Amino acid sequence: MITILNNAVELVWDLTRERLTIGGALVLRQEGEILAQTKGQTVVTLYLICQESDRVAAEGLAEKIFDSSIFPFHLIRSSTVVDGWPQASLRSRPDFSYFSFSRLIALHKESGIKPRLRWRTHQESLARQAQTRFPGRLICVHLRSVAPFTSEESNADGPTWQAFFEKHAVPDVCDFLLIGDDALPAGLTLRLGVTRAVDLGLELATQLALVGIADGFMGMASGLCTAANLSDTPHVIFKHPAHHTAAMAGELGTADHFPFAYPRQQLWRRVADAASLDEALKLLLL
Repeated sequence: MITILNNAVELVWDLTRERLTIGGALVLRQEGEILAQTKGQTVVTLYLICQESDRVAAEGLAEKIFDSSIFPFHLIRSSTVVDGWPQASLRSRPDFSYFSFSRLIALHKESGIKPRLRWRTHQESLARQAQTRFPGRLICVHLRSVAPFTSEESNADGPTWQAFFEKHAVPDVCDFLLIGDDALPAGLTLRLGVTRAVDLGLELATQLALVGIADGFMGMASGLCTAANLSDTPHVIFKHPAHHTAAMAGELGTADHFPFAYPRQQLWRRVADAASLDEALKLLLL
């Protein structure tokens, strides 16, 4: 049961409880948007609790993530523990995480609202402008490439994706746009039909909004993939079966999709090998 403390929408972003992540910020923003819808509110208050050393990075990410929402988010620095959403009792638990989908699943169950990020008009316009660069089908991709992690932590395997792009990328017919600023995985080089969003000068918020209007999304599990999870875009996200096993079992059980997902929105807990990548693209292009 979700407990609503009052009619105002007050979020607490406590970075003393968990490190700063794009995925955590996107989930918290989505929770705020749903709460605003259920309460009939148009403004969300966001209390930021963090160390002074984290303030610049946190405020910078807030500008990209929260300020691009259709709902105004008013950021307030707080030096004390305040109640709000998520409730203090939840935030005090040792297993608490901002990027957990458990609260979104509960909000969806109680309200009937599908978690779908709502972008402000200007941000959506920038995304549609970027989309016009690709007259054919556009598949957004995130290839997680974070040192020193390996494929078992859901890092992308460069040679496997290289072979996949060589087989399927056709400029102006089926283009793949790599979002995020990750370095290219070892063994992967750009080719015609494969473009990095940062090379086009697309800012993070525009990239995330573009995910929501692309023809499809695929890639390795990461915070950036949350933009696909919380959209109508067909997607297949790969999470290595050995990565976050207990957490994934708690949120999904044995399912390959979240309760609020459409049939062509799936999370596969399997290795992203050649056959799986081909299968995923086939699902997206149905």
